[in-house]
Amino acid sequence: MDPGGFIAEVVGLSPKATEKDVHDFFSYCGALEHVEIIRNGEDACTAYVTFKDAYALETAVLLSGATIVDQPICIIRWGTNEDESHTWGSPWNFEENSGSTVSVH
Repeated sequence: MDPGGFIAEVVGLSPKATEKDVHDFFSYCGALEHVEIIRNGEDACTAYVTFKDAYALETAVLLSGATIVDQPICIIRWGTNEDESHTWGSPWNFEENSGSTVSVH
C-alpha cells in the first residue's frame, strides 16, 4: 500500500468476500488501482482499496454501512483518525452536555 495514495480501509468485510467482490462494489466510485484483503480469521476481514483519485475515495467513504456479500461494512480513509472520518458515515455531530445535535456538511 502506498501511504501517499487514495486508500480506503474497509472493516467488517465478510470472510466470504473475494477481491472480485470488493473490486466490483467499489468500481462504481471511480478507477481502482489495487485491492488487498487481509484475512483476520473466520469472523471478519479488512480490505484496502487504492483509488486513482481523491474523488473516488470520497465517493467510497459515502458507502459506509452498505453490505458486501453478507455483512455490512465500515469504510474510512486509511491513515486518518477515527474522529476525522466519521465512522459509519454518520452526518451528525452530538455536542457534549447540550442535548442538541448539529448536522455536519
